[in-house]
Amino acid sequence: EELAIGAMQTDYNAETDAGSVYIVEGYDNRYQFKWDGGGSDSNWSTANNWVGNVVPGENDDVIFDDTSNKPCTVNISTTVASFNVESGSTITVTATSDLTVTGAFVFSTGTFNAGTTMLTIGGAFEFNNDSIFNCNTSTVTFNTTATTELTTATTFYGLRAVTTNKALRFTE
Repeated sequence: EELAIGAMQTDYNAETDAGSVYIVEGYDNRYQFKWDGGGSDSNWSTANNWVGNVVPGENDDVIFDDTSNKPCTVNISTTVASFNVESGSTITVTATSDLTVTGAFVFSTGTFNAGTTMLTIGGAFEFNNDSIFNCNTSTVTFNTTATTELTTATTFYGLRAVTTNKALRFTE
């Protein structure tokens, strides 16, 4: 039996908890990172824009809720485990650099401006009726064998499915 150890820099109450190590049996090395927009700019790469003042990484779940509706600019190429805009948020997220989400990409509300970037999705891709996806000249790549169901009126400039036997289902 294995015990993984992870260290955190936050207690999720926006207070730094430097030096503490939390030991959790079965730890999966994923944390939830919430956007609080506390930085002097709107950049993803600014640590002060995230609860706990740490920029999310490839094993992290990103959450935009009603904590802050300050716009977010994905200004660095980055990979995260999941990307979720929850109901109640009216945030506008604008990508100026490539974004890879290895799991689910869910927009319950708000706006995503894809710009000229590459957006790679490894899980579900959900845009609810209260959300907007502006494709501009971006390319969306689905990198999963799971069926992707597109249920809202979404326009794509470039759309790729790079996994053998990938199914895209378009429904109303």
